[in-house]
Amino acid sequence: MSETEHDLRRWVPVHQGDTYCSPGCGVGCTWASYVEARDKATRLAAEMGPDWKPRVWENLGWYWSAVGPEAHVEISPSPRMDMWSCSVGDRGVLGRGNTPAVALRAAIACASQKAGEWQEVVSLLQRAA
Repeated sequence: MSETEHDLRRWVPVHQGDTYCSPGCGVGCTWASYVEARDKATRLAAEMGPDWKPRVWENLGWYWSAVGPEAHVEISPSPRMDMWSCSVGDRGVLGRGNTPAVALRAAIACASQKAGEWQEVVSLLQRAA
């Protein structure tokens, strides 16, 4: 096995009794936490619409989100669960709200504003050319 394969295997969760944790994590993540994250992600994806998919990952605990039909759009809860975030790819969080739908609408408004700002820059550049 190559060193890369070994490194990747360190991040594959292992289910042993009540624990479901990757050797590379070592926190002792639980099977119950994984199941809870999986179920919440599944419910959120269903709430967002038929083309949304649940996403669950481990990073010193189990986390979850729903990924939109355009794979770069993601809705996730804040760590305190009192706010939702909508992010788009590597552009980071564009919208926040007290529900997933509000976060998505806030992201749309933010992106629309940014598009308008960039259109102004394009116009300035075109006039300068």
